[in-house]
Amino acid sequence: MVLNQINAIDFGALKKIIISGNGSEEGKPVSVKGEPCVCFERIENKKAFHENVPIKNIGEFLGKKIEQYGNLTVITAGKTYRFRVTKKKKLLFDSFNNTEQTDGGEKNHTLSLDIPPLYDMGVTTKDGKLISGMRDKFVQADRFAEFVVKSFLRLEEKEAYKDKENKIIKIVDAGCGKAYLSLAVYHYLKYVLKKNVRLVGIDLKKEVIDGLNGVVKKYGYDTAEFICADLKEVNLENTDILISLHACDVASDYALYGAVKNDVSVILSAPCCQQELCAEMKTPLKTLEKYGLIKERSAALFTDALRAEILSALSYKTRITEFVGAHNTPKNMLIIAEKQPFSQKISEESVKNCKKAVEFLGAEITLYKLLKEKIERKTE
Repeated sequence: MVLNQINAIDFGALKKIIISGNGSEEGKPVSVKGEPCVCFERIENKKAFHENVPIKNIGEFLGKKIEQYGNLTVITAGKTYRFRVTKKKKLLFDSFNNTEQTDGGEKNHTLSLDIPPLYDMGVTTKDGKLISGMRDKFVQADRFAEFVVKSFLRLEEKEAYKDKENKIIKIVDAGCGKAYLSLAVYHYLKYVLKKNVRLVGIDLKKEVIDGLNGVVKKYGYDTAEFICADLKEVNLENTDILISLHACDVASDYALYGAVKNDVSVILSAPCCQQELCAEMKTPLKTLEKYGLIKERSAALFTDALRAEILSALSYKTRITEFVGAHNTPKNMLIIAEKQPFSQKISEESVKNCKKAVEFLGAEITLYKLLKEKIERKTE
């Protein structure tokens, strides 16, 4: 029965697939040697694994996955389909029409589709049109770019440059991946707004970094570079703005740690795959741990709340918001932190909150472990 319902879905209009419950995977439409496929990503032992599944085999593949995980959501351009297997092995299914939205309604976008790197990153065609299945990527980049540009302009207005001699604002993209966000923002700031900007992108994948440096050379981006390095070891000295879009699991912690250690002025971090705490937390509320899906989502929220509170304890004015709607990506939470003068009162309160959170959770996240000594010194 489930196979018939899955095969009835129009995968030609696919936007994303979310598999969750006993673990999680997310799939996005791709083309492999001209064949329509879905690329699935799963995290195991803090490593990302990818699998390309041809559309012609997707029904059988998802049928097995729903038995393994228990929950399946398929989002197409027109409808959303949800499948769930209960503890008694009963299949529940529903579907509903999507309300077509763009964040902010019909607002003018920060980024335009004719920005050259968007073509190289596979977001647009040569003539500046969105490639099928990449609309969500563009909306994410556009909305995130809005926060980056606003932060950039505020720093410029205050003349709060780390490099005061050259009056250049340095942006670091930690865990840059294909860098469709940071390259588009760089182009917009430098060539549209005519701003003095430097971009450094950091990622572990050498082949990706080599490709990005090829794009930099192609367009003559003389103040942009990409470095193959581990976020645990990279030096973020003289960084004005740190951006991190979907750095996986503890990679977000190391990005935030580097930012704090080097007094980065503005941090914009949208974490994802918060697996660490889910595996380790032991709270007094056993209901949170009884149901796998609830534990997974609770752990993700606790992780980001604690990250924000740690930043607050270390003189950052911190808030959390959704930078896009959940229909664009379920990983839509953005931590915004701006460096402030030290406040004993705020710091003491945040330190207490951090300690209470760690005690409640029965575990310490990586960022807390890295900054524990620094946090405790703030209240001495």
